[in-house]
Amino acid sequence: MLIYIIIAIILSIAPKSGKKANLWNRIIILALASMGLLRGEPVGVDVRKYIINIQHTTFDPSSWNFYTVFEPGYNLLIAAFNSVFDYPMLFIGLTNVLYVISFNKFAKSKSRDFNLFILLLFLLGYYTQSYNIMRQYFAISIFLLYATHVDIGHLTKKQFIMTFLLILFLGMFFHNSTYIMFFLLLYNIPIIRTNVKKAHLCILLIFTYFMTYLQVVRQLLQPLTTFFLLNDKTNTYFNSAMNADNITEEYSIIRLTFDTLFALFILYKASKVDVYVFCYIIGQIYLNFSSSLNPLFTRLSSWMFIIGIVALCNLYNQSKLDRKVIILYCTIIFINNLLKNYGGTIPYVLNI
Repeated sequence: MLIYIIIAIILSIAPKSGKKANLWNRIIILALASMGLLRGEPVGVDVRKYIINIQHTTFDPSSWNFYTVFEPGYNLLIAAFNSVFDYPMLFIGLTNVLYVISFNKFAKSKSRDFNLFILLLFLLGYYTQSYNIMRQYFAISIFLLYATHVDIGHLTKKQFIMTFLLILFLGMFFHNSTYIMFFLLLYNIPIIRTNVKKAHLCILLIFTYFMTYLQVVRQLLQPLTTFFLLNDKTNTYFNSAMNADNITEEYSIIRLTFDTLFALFILYKASKVDVYVFCYIIGQIYLNFSSSLNPLFTRLSSWMFIIGIVALCNLYNQSKLDRKVIILYCTIIFINNLLKNYGGTIPYVLNI
C-alpha cells in the first residue's frame, strides 16, 4: 500500500495550476500510467478471469465469453488485440493507460486546477477502482475523451443526439453502466436545467437515504424482473439481489451517512446547480438508492462522481472552510479504502 501513499503525497504537494503544474502533471500522469501498464496479475479482483477470456478470444464469436460474459464490443476489441499481440496483461495495462489519459484530458478541459482534480480523484479511489472494474472504466474513458470536446452542461441539439447515441453504443457494446449517463441528458433538457433547484436535490438526497436506512428499497423493486437495455448478466445480478435473504452491502450505513452529509454540504455551498454539482448529487442519490442491492450496482455511481469532481475543484477555491472540508472528506475516504479495503484498493505489485 506504500506506493499509493507516496502518490497521494506527491499529488498533494504538486502545484494545482500554472506553468509548474504542467511539468508536475506530466510526471504524475507518467507515474499513474506506468503503474497501470506494469501492474501484476494480483492487482485487481477479476484479473484472472479477464486473462482467461482474453487468451481464448478471437474474431470467431464461438470463442467469446470462455470464462465470464463480456459485451460484444469488448470481445471484438480483445480479438483485434490478439491478432497482433499475445500478452493479456498488456491489454489490461493499456486500458489503464487509456483511462489515465482520458481523466487527465477531461481535467485539463474542465478545470484550471487540473492537478487538484487528479488528487481528489485519486484520494476518492477512482484510480485504484479502475484496477477492478475494467470494462466499466474503459467505457468511462471513451466518454471522458468525448466530453473534452463538448460543453456537457449545455449540449446543442446535434451534440445532444450524438451524446445519446454514444451512451447507447457504449452501454450496448462495452458496459451497461453507461446508461446512468442518461441523467446527463436529462440535465440538458432546457426546462429541467433552468428549473432544477437545490431544494429538489436536497429532498431526493434525504429521501433516498432514509429509503435505504429503513430497508424499503428491495420491497419497492420486488415486482420488477428485467430492465430494458440491460443484458442478461446484469438482469441476473438484479434478480439475485431481489431473491437473496442476505445481501452483502458494499457501504455501511455509517459510510452512507458520511457520504450523504458531504453531498448535502456540497449542495449547500455551491452557488448554483451546474452540471458538475448535478452529477455529483445524482451520483449520491443513486448510491443511496442502490446500496442495499448487489454491490455491483453501486459502482455505477462512479460515472457521476468522476464528472462531479469538477464541482469539488470549483468549491475548493471558494473559501478556506470549503477547502478544509473537501480535503478532510477525501483523506478520510482514502484512509478508509487503505485500511478496510472495500475492493477498491489492491496491494500493488509489478508485473515481473
